[in-house]
Amino acid sequence: MQTDSSLNRGDLYTRVTNEIIKAIESGVGEYRMPWHQNAGRGLPKNAATKNFYHGINTLALWSASHLRGYTSPYWATYRQWSTLGAHVRKGEKASTIIFFKKRESKAEEEKADDNASQPRLVIQGSVVFNAD
Repeated sequence: MQTDSSLNRGDLYTRVTNEIIKAIESGVGEYRMPWHQNAGRGLPKNAATKNFYHGINTLALWSASHLRGYTSPYWATYRQWSTLGAHVRKGEKASTIIFFKKRESKAEEEKADDNASQPRLVIQGSVVFNAD
């Protein structure tokens, strides 16, 4: 999965928060809840894994869809689209999602901390593109 390792945790939160704020500030006219939108729209779903996005990613991807006029609920990374035989158009804007990944602790950390042998959750960012 393509990750953006140049982003730290604060940058991820800021980037996702700014996307949501842009969607709110753009105005909505007559408000319609995202799950009541056009057919095919609903909970954002990964096109490769068929899993629904959860938590803040749902809100972030709804906001990106609203701002960019997307009607498809399907999202995937650049690599996932390539694997599916699709191409991301040049100049397309990516949307940031966040996820937690288990990371085994390092040997030197284990010596310093008895709880270090347990896996740790690390927040990571990734960028996805809509099917539209």
